[in-house]
Amino acid sequence: MDTQTVMEAISGEPLALMKIVKIYEPYIDRLSLRMVVTEDGEYKEQVDETVKKTLETSLIAAIIKFDPCFHKKQA
Repeated sequence: MDTQTVMEAISGEPLALMKIVKIYEPYIDRLSLRMVVTEDGEYKEQVDETVKKTLETSLIAAIIKFDPCFHKKQA
C-alpha cells in the first residue's frame, strides 16, 4: 500500500478506500467467521455478512478520521 493511496483514502476518495478495504478483506473475513448449522445438521464455518459489513464500515470510518499529522502536533 503506497502513501498516495493512504492519503487519498484519508481524504475520502472512494476508490482508495475500497483498495484498502480489499487489502484487509482476508483479515476481515477471518474475524467475521461464525459457526452455523447446515440443513444436514452439520457444523460449518461461514462468513457472517452483517459482521463483515460492520467491520468494513468501521475500517472506513477509522481511515477517514485518521489524522496523519497527529504525532507531529504532539512533539
